[in-house]
Amino acid sequence: MVKLMSRFRPWPRSLAGQMILLMLLVLILAQVFGFWFLADERKAALRAMGRDVTAERIESVLRLLQETPQSLHDKVTVAASDGRIRFSLDGISQITESDALEIPRFQMLYRGRLEEMGVLDIRVRMVELDLPPWHRLDLPKRGERWDRDRDGHDRDRWRHPNRDQLRGGLFELSLQLADGRWLNVSHHLPPRPYIWALAEFLTLFGSATALILMVIVMIRRITRPVRTLADASDALGRGADVPVIQETGAAEIRHATRAFNDMNMRLKRFMKDRLAILAALSHDLRTPITTLRLRAEFIEDEENREKVLETIDEIAEMTEVTLSFVREDTATEHTRLTDFAALLETVCDDLADQGKTVMLKEITGRPLVQCRPVALKRALRNLIENADKYGDGAAVSIEAQEGQIAVLVEDDGPGIPEEKLEDIFQPFVRLEESRSRDTGGIGMGLAIARMIARGHGGDIVMENRVVGGLRAILTLPLSG
Repeated sequence: MVKLMSRFRPWPRSLAGQMILLMLLVLILAQVFGFWFLADERKAALRAMGRDVTAERIESVLRLLQETPQSLHDKVTVAASDGRIRFSLDGISQITESDALEIPRFQMLYRGRLEEMGVLDIRVRMVELDLPPWHRLDLPKRGERWDRDRDGHDRDRWRHPNRDQLRGGLFELSLQLADGRWLNVSHHLPPRPYIWALAEFLTLFGSATALILMVIVMIRRITRPVRTLADASDALGRGADVPVIQETGAAEIRHATRAFNDMNMRLKRFMKDRLAILAALSHDLRTPITTLRLRAEFIEDEENREKVLETIDEIAEMTEVTLSFVREDTATEHTRLTDFAALLETVCDDLADQGKTVMLKEITGRPLVQCRPVALKRALRNLIENADKYGDGAAVSIEAQEGQIAVLVEDDGPGIPEEKLEDIFQPFVRLEESRSRDTGGIGMGLAIARMIARGHGGDIVMENRVVGGLRAILTLPLSG
């Protein structure tokens, strides 16, 4: 579980993932604010419509009160009341002067008309009802007598409102009539229906989903050439023969792709020219060396003849190794997907058949590496032969790391001073001072091995073991 959580990253690494996540966050915020503003605007519109409807009904009730005898006024108010609006004639106002509000729209549209109908004073109040629908109601029990007004009409729906009346808003109005009585009006404004909110949410969610899908498609289309360019750059760094990349995408990406193609072509021309020079140099150097060897055979003094021939052989070997070193830098072997475990086992078996002391630890799994097999075999052979020569045997093992594989070649030799661990990778550098070929060659093996490793996108480092001896670590990127 801990390992799984450590791999989870809330912020993606890829450019496409970051752009998609950023657009998603922006869209979510935009939809949330849009939903909130739209809901608030609709709420205001419903309130205004409720006030307008209330004002029109009040005008109708006032006309009826003016045209009917006072003895029928209570029946008029009761008949005009329903489940949402209640009219009553009382001696006092239900709204105190301190609670009264100024509603400009209502005052502008209806004050003049109401005053023409004999209204002396107008008081308005808005009450918000936001009790949740699960709020417990203290309703009368079955069989319990309801309280009644003096005219015998039930008022239970106002003393004991239903659940809908506990939500939404309450628009209250008190009008002082010419006879001093107050016409008190209470209009319950219904809450926004849940079905409307659900439909609005589904509409916003559908539009956001469609927009997000379009963004994902467009971003992946934009970043696809970038991934292609990155893969080609990685392959070129491993020494692979990379073909010309098609120029697609935005102008900046096409410009970068064109620059990469030009660089790739220049590198290929450079390598081709170097190979031609090496071929000529190889021929030109072998000719005088062969001539010197023939002339040395005519030296009569046998001791001097052997020394001269030994020197000529050393020059010839240094020449061949140097040419091989330079050729490795301009290798033309094609890369291919290789079973690295099988390749390493082949190298260790060949060296063991030659009498080398090599112990290969058991390999788990079959790691695949994109490499030049012949060149990589040479690098491994140089490392193992070096450990066998100076450490009386080599222990070889493989470790899987994140995105790469590491080959460990360990020996039980004397080790190397820390300040000289990098020097041994320089061409012609030997820590053995005698310069004798019998005790250590000419100092090119590790330089060639590191060049091959770096040509595959990896590296070789040396370190001293705590228990004694030296450890060479060759790292290579895994394929895929």
